[in-house]
Amino acid sequence: AQEEELAQADIVIDDLIELKRILPAVQR
Repeated sequence: AQEEELAQADIVIDDLIELKRILPAVQR
């Protein structure tokens, strides 16, 4: 169960990193 949570956290972190890359480009 804990492993699944960690895997999900990795996915969420990847999504956040993508958003951080995308948002500055959109705001210009």
